[in-house]
Amino acid sequence: MDATLPAPAHQPPAARRLPTVVWWPVGLLAVSVVAFFPTYFGRMPGFAGTSGAVHFHLATMIAWMALTIVQPILISRRQVALHRALGRATYLLLPVIALGFAMILRDGQLRHKEPELILATGFDAGMFFFLAGMGLFYRRRREYHGPLMMMSLLPFLNPTLGRLVAPGAGVPVELVVMIVLLVRARRRGHVTRPYVLALACFLVASAILAVLMGAAPGVSETLWRLLTG
Repeated sequence: MDATLPAPAHQPPAARRLPTVVWWPVGLLAVSVVAFFPTYFGRMPGFAGTSGAVHFHLATMIAWMALTIVQPILISRRQVALHRALGRATYLLLPVIALGFAMILRDGQLRHKEPELILATGFDAGMFFFLAGMGLFYRRRREYHGPLMMMSLLPFLNPTLGRLVAPGAGVPVELVVMIVLLVRARRRGHVTRPYVLALACFLVASAILAVLMGAAPGVSETLWRLLTG
């Protein structure tokens, strides 16, 4: 990947500062390192007991977070061609991320049977792919594209806060963040469609998850057999 060139001397200082939105993925990455330190990063360099599936999945997640950091910087420095080239690369990255989800889920279930976790992971993965997919769909509408791509990181809060606080702690946080962003956009007269889409996806996914985990408990077991068979 090409290195980002320094801003020309004639540009104002503001053009050389990092876009504010970048601090969201940077902060999430830092918190994720802390959350996964006992089970992953703290095992460096030998990574005793860590499977290849874990390495692969984590590498794809870090790659996505890196993209959400680099892309706004490229736009702020008017490196549109490189921004678009990396954007096209996401069409290749997303299937790899999907493979990583499947690999880590199967690996975890083979180690410790927890069928309910399959549905919970499906919730996070569904949210991620919907938001990232809609972000790509609206790639020519910057006011939609940017917020949707940044919100694609919200599902990452669930596994992160699940380790730092308690399992499932990230779900209400995701909901609160989406509501706050929606209210903020409305008050400022900005477009609200990205936040409405995110909130609608969250509510639909939550309803489906509740039905599958409550009304049809056998679904988890069936999925486990399909995944590990």
